[in-house]
Amino acid sequence: FGEYIRLLLLPINLSVDYSLPEKYFKEFVYSSFGFMTVALSAGYLLVCYLVRKQKISFWAWWFIIAFALTINFLIPIGTFMAERLAYFPSVGFIALLVALFSKFKGHISPRLLTSLAVAYCLILTARTAIRLPVWRNNAVLFDQAMIENSVSPKVAFNRGVTAFRSGDYKNCSIYFREAIIRDPSRIDTAINLVKCYLKDNNYGPAAYWTSKFLEVQPDNVEMKKLHGEMKKYKLLK
Repeated sequence: FGEYIRLLLLPINLSVDYSLPEKYFKEFVYSSFGFMTVALSAGYLLVCYLVRKQKISFWAWWFIIAFALTINFLIPIGTFMAERLAYFPSVGFIALLVALFSKFKGHISPRLLTSLAVAYCLILTARTAIRLPVWRNNAVLFDQAMIENSVSPKVAFNRGVTAFRSGDYKNCSIYFREAIIRDPSRIDTAINLVKCYLKDNNYGPAAYWTSKFLEVQPDNVEMKKLHGEMKKYKLLK
């Protein structure tokens, strides 16, 4: 919740994927950055309390209520955090920001207040323009995401899928191996890695990873099928 507030106020450190394995999530929560986001959440709740009897409380609670179904507090949705989930809640947040900004009218000259508002809008516009090229295509987007989120297995997996679909079988194996390093428990990554090696006619690593993961999940139907196909065509001894 605090991270969404930070992103809406100052959209830096953007990423297409904010997911974190459990151990990294705990490190984040207890870091100085984590404490800052908790402080932002507490500060926002304090603002809600202070404006509870004013008309702008409607916008303050809009932000919270709009997030109720996507913040994994009431219902787990399988997505830790995503910028797209902030679009609807941001309506209330922006309206609240404008309302609070307008309260300074009697304390700051209108010209200075207008200048600050215009400068802030220009900063946001420039940030948008700088960010847009990242969304040129999936390959560019996920390459950037692997830099922005160096621990997410989902990012590496998605980059591998993009490479596989484009026929870049040599590189897709690199991305799938990286995804396995980041999260060894994902069997779907191993299955895609084996398929990638088979498409590239690289049977040695395909056999290795098939056998390796069948040791962990011997009853996995799809992996057993791939293992059987390699035996059928004498790709395994």
